[in-house]
Amino acid sequence: MVMEGSHANQYDKIFKENMEYALPGIIKNILGLTIVQAEEISHNLQHTIERKPDVLKKVTDQNNRTYILHVELQSQNEKDMVYRMVEYRVMLQRKHRLPVKQYVLFVGKGKLTMLSSIDEEDFKFRYNIVSPQQIDYKIFLKSKWPEEKILAILADFGEDDPKKVIEAIMDGVKVTAEVEETENKYLTQLRVLLQLRNLDVKYADMISVASFFKEEKDFLYIRGKEIGEAKGEKQGVKKGVKKGEKKGVKKNKKETALKMKERGLELSLISDITELPIKAIEKL
Repeated sequence: MVMEGSHANQYDKIFKENMEYALPGIIKNILGLTIVQAEEISHNLQHTIERKPDVLKKVTDQNNRTYILHVELQSQNEKDMVYRMVEYRVMLQRKHRLPVKQYVLFVGKGKLTMLSSIDEEDFKFRYNIVSPQQIDYKIFLKSKWPEEKILAILADFGEDDPKKVIEAIMDGVKVTAEVEETENKYLTQLRVLLQLRNLDVKYADMISVASFFKEEKDFLYIRGKEIGEAKGEKQGVKKGVKKGEKKGVKKNKKETALKMKERGLELSLISDITELPIKAIEKL
């Protein structure tokens, strides 16, 4: 995967972390292949140059054809992509002596402009370019793996409201994530992948808030109440409970606001959630 900008490493890291579970769905739903057997092969190709493919498998399909499956992930158009794919193709066939199927999974914004073939007098070559935006997002939501569910953010929403789609993806992640920590990880990944789509920033804020705390009342009110009750019990008076509860809630609101501010959320959004004045948030 070759990308420019500060988000390149984030995208690359997400795809590589999730590929083990997401790849079967990508192969079936995006590449349109039916694979019955797959095995890992070396990703390092070295001759006079060195290349490291994003995804490389030796596979056998339903027709008992065995070949090398090579997939590259791209978030932007690269003018020399066709030549990179030629280099991969030659090195792969020379090393493994098997047919090679090559795909570029384009997850970027805007119109696709990369060449996918070379047609010259003594040289002909082609590879396949596919995009999740050609696939109905509901297909990804049917997966049992959260790693594949979050790919729905890159798929075709059709006529559905983006806000409703994102909520459905978030709900799917919550159901399939094993523990709260992994749920937060996938929601964070979802927010990063959202930047590959031309969607309003408010949707990214929506995901950030969801991954920050599950229920506002649970985080701000109940925790504050526990602090207040503990303090009130120590004092032995009802007045102490109310006073301590109020103080605990305020303290937790400030802590929450500070963490959200550090994560780069808009001050107006933080104010709406925590009910703290913007000026007070600015001083944190």
